[in-house]
Amino acid sequence: MPFLDSFELQRYRFKKLISLFILSSLILILLQKPVFAAGTECQSSSPESGAYTVTVCITNPVDGAVVSGNTSVTATVNITGTNPGVQKLEFYLDGEYLLTDYSTPYTFIIPTTKFVDGTRLLEAQAIMRDSFTSSRAGVNVTFNNGITVLPENNNTFTIKSGTTPSAGRPFILAATGDGASGEPNADTVTNLIAGWNPNMFLYLNDVYNDGTTTEFHN
Repeated sequence: MPFLDSFELQRYRFKKLISLFILSSLILILLQKPVFAAGTECQSSSPESGAYTVTVCITNPVDGAVVSGNTSVTATVNITGTNPGVQKLEFYLDGEYLLTDYSTPYTFIIPTTKFVDGTRLLEAQAIMRDSFTSSRAGVNVTFNNGITVLPENNNTFTIKSGTTPSAGRPFILAATGDGASGEPNADTVTNLIAGWNPNMFLYLNDVYNDGTTTEFHN
């Protein structure tokens, strides 16, 4: 009997210890601040100074969406506190650079047929004018085009000779570079060149920022 009493006592103490452990774990979980993981549509972050908070959200497509063809992507930025201004938004796909957008509305098209099918993480981060880089908002999207092998680029480039001006008119040559940023000033330059109706046009420099497939498409 003394052996049984001692055994029951030990079992009681063990059960009590387990109960206290579970209760303590639950209390710690409740006291913890929420942690946002990749795949969260909105992310808020602040610089070390704490002068402001920037919240980046991907509003389209929604997390878990199945997409195909040319898919629209839209993001928003909201700042509370002393706003230094947003320089640009950068977008990533599975951690690889995708596209930069310099002005609102922050929207562009992903040509999903240029990628292999599968679930991918689409992210956006804000670069502020004081050089602070925000945390990335992200959504998981599934590309579904029936593509299992990376498509080969079979496009070819053909140089055109230009047009001959009418009698008595000068030959107009227009040249520019660093285009396709989507900024208002870039659109102004485009309209200016179109107004000249040049006989020949030379594009001499970068397609922002890395010449990705998505940047060329947009």
